[in-house]
Amino acid sequence: MSKAHQILAKKISLESKWNQLFLENNCVTIEMNQIQDEIKKCRRELVASSNASQSYNDFLRRSEELSYAS
Repeated sequence: MSKAHQILAKKISLESKWNQLFLENNCVTIEMNQIQDEIKKCRRELVASSNASQSYNDFLRRSEELSYAS
């Protein structure tokens, strides 16, 4: 499993836990705030991973274009 898939799985698991706690408590608790912070961290990691992947793909595409132009 790729790093992005691991992060996504963690995010989904955290969201599920947050939802379950909300159903049990009918309000947002301190624990849920901490889970929300972890979810935000996962989102940032996914965006960073996606941006790095896109940059690398752009680099590969430009390299191919240059090699075909030669």
